[in-house]
Amino acid sequence: MARPAVAARTSPTPEPATFTDQGFAHAVPAHRKPPTTWLVASAVACLIGGVGLGLVAMHALGPKTAPVAATAAKPVIPEASPSATAAVATAPTRAAHQPTAPTPPAPAPEAAAAKPAAAAATSSGIPWDDLPQATAKTCEELAQVGSGPKGFMLQRAVTSAQRALLHGDPAAAHAAFCTASQLGVPSDTVLLGLAQVLLMQSDASAALETVERLLERAPTNKPALEWRGDILIRLGRVDEAKLAWFKAAGASRASKQLVDNLVRSSDADLKLALRSGDLSRADRMLRRIIALTSGDPEHSRQLVAVLTKSGNPAAAERWKAYVSALGG
Repeated sequence: MARPAVAARTSPTPEPATFTDQGFAHAVPAHRKPPTTWLVASAVACLIGGVGLGLVAMHALGPKTAPVAATAAKPVIPEASPSATAAVATAPTRAAHQPTAPTPPAPAPEAAAAKPAAAAATSSGIPWDDLPQATAKTCEELAQVGSGPKGFMLQRAVTSAQRALLHGDPAAAHAAFCTASQLGVPSDTVLLGLAQVLLMQSDASAALETVERLLERAPTNKPALEWRGDILIRLGRVDEAKLAWFKAAGASRASKQLVDNLVRSSDADLKLALRSGDLSRADRMLRRIIALTSGDPEHSRQLVAVLTKSGNPAAAERWKAYVSALGG
């Protein structure tokens, strides 16, 4: 008997599955995280990373931007004058090395005016420059050479010059010595006489040149060395003047005995000059003693009197101020 036909088995067409959250949870294995959770975790991680990068950037840029902020906050200082700028620039340096001393008050006008007199009236400020320097005429201007034998005219000119000196007329003596100097090679007497009258007329520079001409050919001439010292002291060259006087005495250096002897002999010449009224010689001897004794007050007072008698009141006042400063 025939088997009945069996209808062919057909599998139903599966419908597309629609997943819900519950379905997805059941469809995904338990060891896997759902996509939503993964996305959230990724977003959180990115957020944390961004914050971290931001903090790192702020930390890196922090020191560089701080001076900008400080500069922006710094107040604008008005431009100062050059003197004020120099003072501000030097103030830190001075403070770093030494404390700032208070500025002394300005001296009163009376005190300021008294300072030069006090400075000139100290033991080291002897007023050697009390007499003003002058410029005498040259021998070319003063010489009067006449006609006749030169020897005779020379002797007559020298005699005339010496006579003028005895009468206290240095200008006439100067002209006569100049005449003698134009009549041949000047002798020692003529050169020494010229140096003497030039110093008497306050031309110390010309007097020094003249006496040095004499010393070039006669280095040991005692009167020339003594006059050189007297001229140098008028120029304020004290050490050179002393050395010239020492050489005139036959010594090359000072000693107490030498100085004492020079002071004693100069004092004797001073007394003779005062008795005879020779104020020019008295002036020279007094200055010599004052230099050798480093400013002896007693002889300085005598020089004040000599300067007053010789008609030099301004110089006398200089020496009077010097003596007063010494307590005399």
